[in-house]
Amino acid sequence: MKKEQNLTPEQMIMQSNLREFAAEVGWICALEVGGKIGTEEAYRRIKDRWKKLKQSKHHLLEDPPADDAF
Repeated sequence: MKKEQNLTPEQMIMQSNLREFAAEVGWICALEVGGKIGTEEAYRRIKDRWKKLKQSKHHLLEDPPADDAF
């Protein structure tokens, strides 16, 4: 694992996004276990947050496609 001082700004943002995702999943699981939301609702919420995390990874860390790529 890289030391935090060697991280790029994009990596630092992604790390923050990952921490936020983990916290949100924890809350969603607690709501489901506590009977406040159903299993399907919990799954949907986690899936939505996973999609957002993947989008942020794509925008922050992945190289943009070449101009000539189809």
